Amino acid sequence: LLRRLFSAKFDQLMQHIRMVGWMPLDWVHSQAFSLDKANGKEGCRGRRLVHSFDCLGQAWTRGLQRFGSLGDPPSWAYGAVPHRSREAAVTVQLAALWRAERAGASSVTSLFDASNAFPSTEHEHLHRMFEEGWPKQDAIYLQGLLPYTVVSFQAADSIAEVHPGSGIMMGHAWAPPSFVAEYSARLQAWTRQCREQRPGQRLLIGKDPITKKLEDLSTTAFVDDVAQTTVALPAHKGNLKQIVDLADSDLADHLKQGGYKLNLGKTVHIVGYRGKGSYGENRRAQKDWSAARSARYLGCRLSAFGAANQEVQLRVKAARLAWTRAGSTWIQKIPMAAKRT
Repeated sequence: LLRRLFSAKFDQLMQHIRMVGWMPLDWVHSQAFSLDKANGKEGCRGRRLVHSFDCLGQAWTRGLQRFGSLGDPPSWAYGAVPHRSREAAVTVQLAALWRAERAGASSVTSLFDASNAFPSTEHEHLHRMFEEGWPKQDAIYLQGLLPYTVVSFQAADSIAEVHPGSGIMMGHAWAPPSFVAEYSARLQAWTRQCREQRPGQRLLIGKDPITKKLEDLSTTAFVDDVAQTTVALPAHKGNLKQIVDLADSDLADHLKQGGYKLNLGKTVHIVGYRGKGSYGENRRAQKDWSAARSARYLGCRLSAFGAANQEVQLRVKAARLAWTRAGSTWIQKIPMAAKRT
């Protein structure tokens, strides 16, 4: 009896949603809580706000994916994309560095990060994206996620409620795909411009073994963490710094159009000059424009020289240390009673 009653009430709710063209307001109300980022910073900079939405509303709005599409993500987009992983993005960058080293070409791998990128997408762009990708009768529900979302969280002395003016809050089912679609659109124009300006980038073009299409292997994006390897032929390696500076400013301009801000303080350039006079050029790069010989990208150590060798050595060292620390585990005597159980 209860099951039939619930089913009847649920059907009435679904019909009412379609009749009035709107969802219950509880479905766009986030009960937020903060987590420690463990970055040593105080106040809001040391906390990450996580959102919790109604599970029924999440499931219903996620079901609208059947009636439209945000488009296919680019080949270099890995974060929040089904069947693509962090390891794949790292492998692509390692392969790009290996190609540059084998060709004897100078290279720079630039690691970019946008400030608070996830909730910064302008509502105007999201509204247009839903309007173009879905029929009108379905798009109104996705567009309704933007102006009516309310976030509640514990303040110093009471519960505070705020209305976010941009983005879809992290924790909602539509936050990752909508962010990747808009962020990738900004990066797409930037990568196209980079290929046109840099003749050495043809070394980083590969053929997809499945689609047989030529793909750009210089750029990878894992959500908002972007890495790009720039290759300079011997005739152009003297202009490597100018090329990188231009790429930085161009990326900042493209991201600004979507409401994002490039965090220049977190930008890292892994420089590897090769050829005659490369030793002195590498030393000057590290001194004059704070270039690095290696840096971490998505948990892996990228190096301009030796590609994956440094990461392999670090992991072997960590495994040996773990084995040594747990040495007593391998030689301790286990009672027979414990073995039988």
